[in-house]
Amino acid sequence: MVEKKTWKKSDIDYLEELCNDEERTYNSKQLSVLLKKERQVELSPERIRKILKKKGYLWKRTKTSPRRHPNPREKEYKKADLDMLRLQASCGDVRLKYLDEAGFSLWSPVSYSYIKVGKQKQIPQSKKRGKRLNILGIYEPQKSFNYTLKLGSLKKDNLIKVLDSDAARSWGFPP
Repeated sequence: MVEKKTWKKSDIDYLEELCNDEERTYNSKQLSVLLKKERQVELSPERIRKILKKKGYLWKRTKTSPRRHPNPREKEYKKADLDMLRLQASCGDVRLKYLDEAGFSLWSPVSYSYIKVGKQKQIPQSKKRGKRLNILGIYEPQKSFNYTLKLGSLKKDNLIKVLDSDAARSWGFPP
């Protein structure tokens, strides 16, 4: 009769390492399969859930994070530029408008994983597939909001058309 291998503290440390250090998510069934495959230890998904709960882990939603993070120094320079433009706009020297673009797709980034209490697991954004609906908007506080919608990518030609149209409206010409 073959004796089942019982789990050790190092096996639980391995599970914690997977939950903490990996750039992916695992459910208790996946952790059970990995534990059996990598360490030849059989633990049921229910047992893994109980162990992780005792160790201070929760089953909660993960957060996606951008692949590139902004340079803090560059961000400070841009913030100073924006403050200067706001000051000039308040004096009436310039008309300050804000332009932003957002895209929407059918890709669902919602996933859950075991995460230590008080922590938030961040998963890098993956490449998205399928058609995206993009919106480009130009906002002038207390005056106007103009936008364009496009199915697919917004290219420079689209941006130039929107800017020309907004400039024409600003001067009182038909867009």
